[in-house]
Amino acid sequence: MALGPGHVALSQIPTISVSAGVNAARASIQKAEAKALRAKKREEEQMAVASQVPEHNERPARRRG
Repeated sequence: MALGPGHVALSQIPTISVSAGVNAARASIQKAEAKALRAKKREEEQMAVASQVPEHNERPARRRG
């Protein structure tokens, strides 16, 4: 049987145990959750800062005189 250049023997494919796969998936999920939490906190901080800065139209009127 001839093997083509793109052929990989099954014995050459690295395998991982089920527990290692589960641990890798769990770590990936935790990493994604941490990233989402950081993004949410950053957004909340930006909103808090924005709420303290007066809008252009909310400046107090100048006194004439």
